[in-house]
Amino acid sequence: MMNSLLIAGLLKTLSKDLCHLLDEAIEYNVLITTGAGDNTKTFKAHTVILRSRSTYFHNALSDTWAKKESDNIVFTKPNISPEAFEVILKYIYGATIKLPAIDMLVILEILIATDELCLTELADYIIDYLFSHQQWMRENFVLIYQTAFLKGSFKNLQSFCLEIIEKTPDIIFKAKDFTDIDPKLLATLLGQSNLLTPEIEVWDSIIKWGIFNTSPPLGLDYKTWSNDSFEKLKETLQQFIPLINFTVISSSDFYQKIIPFQHILPNDLYDDLLKFHLAPQINPSHPFLRSPKRNQQFQSIFINNVHAAWIMSQVDYDKSPTLHNGNNPKLFPYNLKLLIRGSNGGMSDEMFHNNCDMKGPTITIIKVKDKDEILGGYNPLSWDSSTKWVESYSSFIFSLNRTNVNQSIVSRVLNHSKAIRNTHGPSFGDGDLWVKVTSVGKNVTLPSFCRPKSYDKRIFNLEQFQVEDYEVFQIIRKTTVIYL
Repeated sequence: MMNSLLIAGLLKTLSKDLCHLLDEAIEYNVLITTGAGDNTKTFKAHTVILRSRSTYFHNALSDTWAKKESDNIVFTKPNISPEAFEVILKYIYGATIKLPAIDMLVILEILIATDELCLTELADYIIDYLFSHQQWMRENFVLIYQTAFLKGSFKNLQSFCLEIIEKTPDIIFKAKDFTDIDPKLLATLLGQSNLLTPEIEVWDSIIKWGIFNTSPPLGLDYKTWSNDSFEKLKETLQQFIPLINFTVISSSDFYQKIIPFQHILPNDLYDDLLKFHLAPQINPSHPFLRSPKRNQQFQSIFINNVHAAWIMSQVDYDKSPTLHNGNNPKLFPYNLKLLIRGSNGGMSDEMFHNNCDMKGPTITIIKVKDKDEILGGYNPLSWDSSTKWVESYSSFIFSLNRTNVNQSIVSRVLNHSKAIRNTHGPSFGDGDLWVKVTSVGKNVTLPSFCRPKSYDKRIFNLEQFQVEDYEVFQIIRKTTVIYL
């Protein structure tokens, strides 16, 4: 039996000799011109090697398809740059490639070419290399996403992208190159039922994409636009409007972010949206508004399944510490039922208690006015309309990091006798998180508080703040829970 080191040495020598054959162009019979415009280069190669190493070249350089000039076959590949093809050609001859020495963008171009040239083993090798550079992949996610789905059949890369989008959906909508995404791919993305990005952020991103992809590009200040500018944007975005779930966008966001672009919406859709926000008791009739388009298991306009899974893991943190690692609704131990949303007629302490008293455990979600902050709290007991303190050993308050949920702050109760306060809106501790909203019949908004006394951590850097909106969800434990 031959020594493995000897075999490796023989293969290395063979690789070196074949690369020498390429470098010196010894008895070549193929001229391959690559690139386009000012960036072109012609390579000299050998049909016998190309056809034996690539099924693409086996067919393209056959007698049936090959084009000859003098004694050589001539072939052009304008869609592959000389930089990428030179690396590919050396791989075909020598079966070696040194990826660390190659620019990442060129590596991506090589990967795209491997699909066309039927170099499956090289494609797998490059994808494994990319997986070892996931930070770069995240920083260039739109480019990776488009490569995976538009440029080739890279199943592993596609699975990676879908998993990233499911866990951190902001990665694509907040990407620096988001406006470069292909419209067909964007429509497919918006059509996914498990897309967890808050709908108003989807809307903001679509508007941004439309501004940059309307010809000629529109200015960023829509207040200076002409009617023709809005018409052009409407034409650019018409395929995406049916994919927006307008019914989960708050009245505040509707007023601030949808109304300024009302002219890009169909008239009947806009009329129905006005009815929906001004008279919420009337069910929407427009087909775009009849059913949710996202696989949200609860009706929140501030948090998604990923955030909810993290909150639930804090409720059961001593029972199932792995819950927050997933966002599959089937694994959630609870159902969350919306009891009240401030912007839907609930901006008063009285309305809060009318809707939330005596409902058992609840989660409160608070949107801080003029801040990109989401605060909240868990009450394991029932709210009531008394003015007394309520004792609890398992309540907590939190500040949610919507971009990276694992960097969220949870603060657990220390002074159990002053865990819950029923005096105003949903309030926790001795000022740790007191929520006050406008009282019925009073044209005044009271400040809310965040002063750490009864809980173990500060969750917000301001002691006083205004509530822009809030939601309260009743927690209903499922009869059957799947634990991993």
